[in-house]
Amino acid sequence: MITVLIPNYNGRDHLQKCLASLAASQLQAFKLIVVDNGSSDDSQAVFDAGAILDRKWIQLEENYGFAKAVNLGVAAVETPYTFLLNNDTEVMPDTLSILQQTFADSTLEHLVAVQPLMLQMDQPQLVDNAGDSLSWYGIPTKRHHGEEHKLIEEKQGIFSPSGGACLYDTFFLKTQKFDERFGSYLEDVDLGLRGRLLGYHYMLEPAAVVYHKGHGSRMPRKMYVRNMTRNTLLLLRNIPSDLRVKYLLKVIYGQVHRFLAYGRPRQSLLGYSDYLKLMSGQGSGGSLLQQKISLQLDDIEAIITNDFPEPGFFQVLADFFYNLLLRPFMNSKDD
Repeated sequence: MITVLIPNYNGRDHLQKCLASLAASQLQAFKLIVVDNGSSDDSQAVFDAGAILDRKWIQLEENYGFAKAVNLGVAAVETPYTFLLNNDTEVMPDTLSILQQTFADSTLEHLVAVQPLMLQMDQPQLVDNAGDSLSWYGIPTKRHHGEEHKLIEEKQGIFSPSGGACLYDTFFLKTQKFDERFGSYLEDVDLGLRGRLLGYHYMLEPAAVVYHKGHGSRMPRKMYVRNMTRNTLLLLRNIPSDLRVKYLLKVIYGQVHRFLAYGRPRQSLLGYSDYLKLMSGQGSGGSLLQQKISLQLDDIEAIITNDFPEPGFFQVLADFFYNLLLRPFMNSKDD
């Protein structure tokens, strides 16, 4: 049996469509838990008016971010599988059935997550996310983002599933958990990396489809840059030190590239400061995991890519100074 777990923050309009799509699911034997991060809208009224009978609303006093909301929700799950889902999504009627059957039929050892193919809601012929990858430059990437979905036909192993829509083994989520230091963004890639280092596997099932609006409950741009800067560094803390030293120059290049690409130096510097405070206050957080890593160094190198950051360095450098000089004269609502 499946529990659908949705973290929510001021997502009334998105949540209404998401719950309606779930109510139309071919698989009706599922439970629903919504964890609300202190919303100020009437999201709960939308939830209460929904057609799904076996449902539970968990109200948090404030916005603790995606990671903590999910962990609190998972603690209340009593089913073998948890379908983690963003509120700005719509689920096809056969998606839950297909994902559950894929889990049941798989012979892949230590399979703990099956992700549906996420398509862009506004351009449904294009892929939003087909699983995530991570490069030695410290930059995570949505696989096949913006490509025609017809190019993806076969089930395939992936480096990490997207937390925006994925059927997880509940025991895996309860034991590994999302790292709450991430707050929001990249916590799913971090969990994916930690799982891979421990020998777990994930799969993409393209026959199951979820449409994703994207940034339906996004935070202001400044906070996004700050969180992403901190979290890209947090991502690498569990990789064995020998490999971190070996790829140090690529990591540095990736950080410089991101610093320029974001074009908000103050927020990036605050992100670096946040990272240093976390590490000094709580330690590296990776020592216990590294004692349990089941992969050899060669295997770890193989699952992380060498994909070069795009656009090129001189392009992001030019854009950085262009935006830096013009932004004081621009009235942007995205800050």
